[in-house]
Amino acid sequence: MFSIRSILRYAIAVSVLFGSGYWVGLQRGSSKGYSEAASLTKSAGFVTTFQALRFFREGDVTNGVGRLEAFCYSTAADLFEQPDNTGKMIVKLYGEELKDYRATYANPPSRQSLTEQRLDTILGRR
Repeated sequence: MFSIRSILRYAIAVSVLFGSGYWVGLQRGSSKGYSEAASLTKSAGFVTTFQALRFFREGDVTNGVGRLEAFCYSTAADLFEQPDNTGKMIVKLYGEELKDYRATYANPPSRQSLTEQRLDTILGRR
C-alpha cells in the first residue's frame, strides 16, 4: 500500500506541476493580451488619422480636428490612468499642456462625449 510520505510527495509534485502550468499559461496569456491591445491601438490610430487626413484634404477642418481630438482624448485618458511609469511620464510631459488645450478648445459640457468628460475628470478640471 501507499505510505503517507509517498502520498504527500505525490500531492506536492502534482501541485508544483499544476502551479507551474498555471503560471506559464498566465504569462503567455498576458503577453498575448498586451500584443493584441497594441495592435488594436495601432489600427485605431491608422483609421483615425487617415480619416482626419481625408477630411483635411477635402477642406473639412472641423471634422478633421474632431477625429484627431477624439483619438487623442481617448488615448490620453487611457495613458493617464495607467499606474506604471509610462503613464506618469506622459502626464508629467503633457498634462498641463493638455489642460490648457482643453480649457481653450473643449466643447461645452452639454456637447462633450463621455471620453471628454472622463479626461476632464482625470485632468482635474471638474
